Amino acid sequence: MELTPNAIRTARDAAGHTQVEAARASFSGLRSWQHWEAGDRPMPPAVFVLYLVLTDQITADDARKLSRG
Repeated sequence: MELTPNAIRTARDAAGHTQVEAARASFSGLRSWQHWEAGDRPMPPAVFVLYLVLTDQITADDARKLSRG
């Protein structure tokens, strides 16, 4: 899984969220989410995986497999 600004935006779009909703869902701030999507700062991989799990884009089992490499 490549964590790029486009991947972050695509995941948000797939969840049907605005940036505000995505930030809330991932327990993050709006400015952080905006920086991640703009490519100004890297998103922590754990936040991305959490967002994917919480928005039913991957399962918890899939997340466990990702953490094992």
